[in-house]
Amino acid sequence: MDKMLEKNGTPEALDLRGKAAVSQAALAHQLYQKKFSGPRWEALVKKGAKKQRLLWASTSVNNPAYSDTLYVAPLIGPDTVRSHLFVFLVMMFLPLTVIRGPLVDEVHQQLNPWISQVTRVYKGKEHVEVEFIVGNIPIEDGVAKEVVTQISSSLKSDKTFYTDSSGRDYIKRIRDYRSDWKLEVTQPVAGNYYPINHGIYLQDSQKEFSVMVDRAIGGSSIVDGQVELMLHRIDSSYSLPPDHVALLTLQELDDGNVLLRLAHLYEVGEDKDLSGVSTVELKKLFCHVLIHLFEKQVKGG
Repeated sequence: MDKMLEKNGTPEALDLRGKAAVSQAALAHQLYQKKFSGPRWEALVKKGAKKQRLLWASTSVNNPAYSDTLYVAPLIGPDTVRSHLFVFLVMMFLPLTVIRGPLVDEVHQQLNPWISQVTRVYKGKEHVEVEFIVGNIPIEDGVAKEVVTQISSSLKSDKTFYTDSSGRDYIKRIRDYRSDWKLEVTQPVAGNYYPINHGIYLQDSQKEFSVMVDRAIGGSSIVDGQVELMLHRIDSSYSLPPDHVALLTLQELDDGNVLLRLAHLYEVGEDKDLSGVSTVELKKLFCHVLIHLFEKQVKGG
C-alpha cells in the first residue's frame, strides 16, 4: 500500500502512508464488537460463553523510518492481543497514555488502583523495558492474591525454558519433567516455578526470547512461547503485625515448640503516634495453627 501511495506522490497520498493497516484493524475491531454484543451474546454469556480475543498479527514494521510501536500502541484495546516479538497481554480495557520521543516511546498503563506499568521501546534497540509498581495490595476482602505478568511470543519452545542458577549458569527446564526422578504432576503451575535472579529465556530453531530481571522473583513457562513472572503475592488469610512491629525470630525448636520474638520499632516519645503500646493478636497472625498462649513475666535486677 505504501508503494502505491508513494507512486501517486501527492501530499494527501503520502500522508496516508502507514495508516491503512491501522484503519483496517479499526474496522475489524468494530465488527468484532458487534459480533460479541447484543441480546444473543448476552444470553450466551449467561450460559458460560467467553469471548475469543482478537489477534493482531504481523505487527512489526518493515520501514525503518517508522516507529517500532506504529502497529502496536494504536491497536491496544479491549479483548485484543498482538503477535509481535514482544507481546503484552491487555487482559481488560485499560486507560493508557502513549508518549513518543526522539529516543524512546512509552506506554503507560494503570491496570487498577494498585497496579501500574510502563513499557518502553528504545529506537534502534532490540529490547523492551518494562517497569511495574504493585501495591499496596488490598487484603480487606480476605482473598489471597498473586500478581503475575505473562509475556507471549510466537516461539515454539516445546515445553522447554532456561533459568539462571543463582545468577550464574543457565539450567534447562522442561515443563512437568525432572531428569533424575519421575515427577507426578499435582500442581502444574507451582510445580514448574523456579527462582530467577538474573533471567529466563526461551528458544526454538529460529529465535530466542530472553527476559532479564532486576530483582529475585519466581518464574516459569506454563504455556509454550510464554514467560510468566510472579511480581507479588499475598495470602490475606494471615493477619500481618502492625507496621511499627518487626518479626525478629520465628524458629522451630527441637522439642516441637516455636520461638517467636517481636520488637517494637519506636522508642518511647520517638513518634507521637507510633511510639505507643502495640497489640499483636497471635491467633489472627497464625490462624491455621493451634496456639497455646501463656504469659511469662521475667523480673531482672
